[in-house]
Amino acid sequence: MNAHNTDGFTFIETLVSITLILIITLAVSTAFITVLLHNDSASLSLHESWLLLYADQELRENIEPIVFPYWENSVSAARMLRQQIIDQTHIPGITIAGADVIIKDGAAHGLEVSYSVLSGSAVYTSSILFDSAGDAVKR
Repeated sequence: MNAHNTDGFTFIETLVSITLILIITLAVSTAFITVLLHNDSASLSLHESWLLLYADQELRENIEPIVFPYWENSVSAARMLRQQIIDQTHIPGITIAGADVIIKDGAAHGLEVSYSVLSGSAVYTSSILFDSAGDAVKR
């Protein structure tokens, strides 16, 4: 009979397995710490995206239903509306940078409104067509 017992692990096998577990733990914890450190920029970006969607929705709700009668000078009316949008639109967290009238075939078809988030420097634009634009302009 064999007097030596071969069950269990040797000291070297135990050290190698502990080292492998430590390397895996280090990699996972480094990734976790990196995610936690960059979480602030992700939440800021998410907040900015929400503000942009909200601003676009508010502008569309105010501008899209407008219908200019065919006998009215729609371009001059749209220019007055453009100035109103710039002066009187107050969306929390958003600054209206400007607005331009979209003109096609001598008639006003909509407004192109530029705005920015107060915490950022990028300027975003929404092109919004009036209901009176009809099917003459592809949406």
